[in-house]
Amino acid sequence: MDRQTLQNMMQDPAVFRQYLLIDTDDGPRALAKVMDPWQREDFEALDPAWRRVVGQTVEGGKQLAYLERPRGHSKTSDLAVMSLWTLLVSRRRLSGVAAAADRDQARLIRDAIGRIVSQNRWLAVETPDREDFGKRKPLIDVQSYRVRNTATGSVLEILSGDVGSSWGITPHFLLTDELVNWGDGSGEQLWGSLLSSTAKRRDCLLIVISNAGYGRGRSWQWKIRETARTDPTWYFHRLDGPQASWITADRLEQQQHMLPPSVFERVWLNRWTTGSGDALREEDIYACIDPNRKPMDYREYPSGLGAGLDLSATRDWAAFVGVGFNFPNRRPYLAWVESWKPPILFEEVYQTILAYRDRFGLRYICFDPWQCLSIAERLATEGMTMVPITPTGQNCTVMATCLLETFRDRRIDLYPDELLTNDLLNLTLAERSYGYKLEPSRDATGHGDRGQALALILPHITELATTAPAPLNGPPDALGNNLLSYIHKQQARDGFREHFGIRG
Repeated sequence: MDRQTLQNMMQDPAVFRQYLLIDTDDGPRALAKVMDPWQREDFEALDPAWRRVVGQTVEGGKQLAYLERPRGHSKTSDLAVMSLWTLLVSRRRLSGVAAAADRDQARLIRDAIGRIVSQNRWLAVETPDREDFGKRKPLIDVQSYRVRNTATGSVLEILSGDVGSSWGITPHFLLTDELVNWGDGSGEQLWGSLLSSTAKRRDCLLIVISNAGYGRGRSWQWKIRETARTDPTWYFHRLDGPQASWITADRLEQQQHMLPPSVFERVWLNRWTTGSGDALREEDIYACIDPNRKPMDYREYPSGLGAGLDLSATRDWAAFVGVGFNFPNRRPYLAWVESWKPPILFEEVYQTILAYRDRFGLRYICFDPWQCLSIAERLATEGMTMVPITPTGQNCTVMATCLLETFRDRRIDLYPDELLTNDLLNLTLAERSYGYKLEPSRDATGHGDRGQALALILPHITELATTAPAPLNGPPDALGNNLLSYIHKQQARDGFREHFGIRG
């Protein structure tokens, strides 16, 4: 890279894109040669604003932008390109912020910058450390939750849904990723704190990049989107459906087959939905509810039985949901739903679980480790098999996929439970880099806690109901030892825990 080219890059982000290599299916290629026309349009519309951020005097462009793109349309990667040029060329120390709903999503822009740096060795050239001339550091240093120019001190901070950490910042540029997945309550507060910070600097640049959302006409994200669309001070650009040259028809067909129609329309066709939740179709949920069905009673001895536990202490409800199945039909059914309003009395939850163990032989519980480890340890000493389901990308995708397929195929029997039904109706499917994640809505009955508890246990019961051998000599005993023995054999034989990404 010669000096004149570097100087041209520092003056014009379009020149930077001409030489910047990105990873493609055909190997490293210059971004300017492989970008689609809609990408070029957005880059060129925002270039003047980025140039003002680094201190250049230019005309045109807008300092507020809203880009609405479908899944797989280089949302995070394009933000990484824009912010990387800014960190690289600014001679003054800049402060940037990239915000997202959770840490997994927030880290995506850091990961995208890291991939670009690895493809472009000249970005990783080492320079003397101004604080210690005996050491040398890479020019662009990609850390856990920040990206830093070691020569100028310019930094991009990575924030997730921590409202407290967002107050008091004075950024030169602010990037908000997948705003529609920020949720109510804390998500809206985070947006408010970040938006107010943009008024502290004259040329602060705010970019919202997101998929279409849900709650058309009434959600707070919809109102922001409509403001951006109609206010002349904003740059607004929406893609009408999938237009990326790298997305094949086969991939779209596969996604359309897997996802509910409303989710496919929102995520891939980039169309807002009106419901508060779109993960499950209302008709599929009600088709699984038998109005004459009752919770499982003491006279039943299921072939397989497990439960999901979603526990909170002060803010959300706690939920304990049982699911069983019987031979020969192996069809899962809702056994019980227990839930508690906050503040939660942990001892009451503990005693309730023991009562189900004594009454039905319950031995197997999948639980969210958040605020649940102390109860899990006590239950383990009582002979319970406690399986922690950490919110990794793999686990989130497995739970989402299993729940979608179960209700789409109507392969579960529910008894009427208004609170659980409400949770299921309000579940939203959020896209992530690793796949999908179920996002519950928050209301007076909690944060989708009963639906979350059901999603925790359903993959395991579905797996067991599909593969467990039928007992040879009558029904299983009341303590469920046949099922427990089979679980242990499966874990040892084919990595049952690893299949679902279970840790602990």
